[in-house]
Amino acid sequence: MMKKAVFLDLDNTLLPIDEALFYRLYFGELGRYFAPLGINPKFLIDAILQGTAAMRANTSSKTNLDMFWETFSIHLPQETPFVQSHLKTFYTTRFLEVKKSASLDARSVQLISHFKQKGLRLILATNPLFPALATHQRVAWAGLDVAMFEKITTMENAKRCKPNPDYFIELMKEANVTASEVLMIGNDWIEDTAATRAGIKTIIVLDHAMKEKPTDITCESMTMDHLLLHIDAMLENNQ
Repeated sequence: MMKKAVFLDLDNTLLPIDEALFYRLYFGELGRYFAPLGINPKFLIDAILQGTAAMRANTSSKTNLDMFWETFSIHLPQETPFVQSHLKTFYTTRFLEVKKSASLDARSVQLISHFKQKGLRLILATNPLFPALATHQRVAWAGLDVAMFEKITTMENAKRCKPNPDYFIELMKEANVTASEVLMIGNDWIEDTAATRAGIKTIIVLDHAMKEKPTDITCESMTMDHLLLHIDAMLENNQ
């Protein structure tokens, strides 16, 4: 019996990305965009980091988006509506420069195509810390189309973040699947292996693995090449 659904991480799983360069470019472009509009870049970035921390800690019934703006507005209350009104323009213009931090891996397209051919349901389980505009662009950077995925988690549609196992539990509830019917593929030994605490079989792709492997983690790990060679066996429901 095969798995019914595959949850996949994006950054450094399907999309090789230099995360240090990504954030340096991202925050740099934010500052260059908003500074001429009268927003102090330091205060802006501090407010964004506080909002991001609130999303990571979210255990409420509010979306990550709501948690972000509630926290952001505490730090920049007068500028919040102005920043909100300009972010769409930022993400469709200056954010394009951040693509320099990413590279294309044709094996990601090959992997997704294989899953699609097998009729598997695909959910992009990228940590929902960015709006859909930014997340969908990063999907395109990987050579993929958002239409390939049944769901892509973003700050607008999620209420939890990795490594909270409730993030994965909510995804399963929405997809109406059980843990034994799902395979999770990621690269982060902390964030993505939280899926194992939700009962999901998890594979860590080692090509760009993040963080050190904790001693209490027992999930499988392999290179992308090995995964492509043995993916059908990985999909077997052996839990």
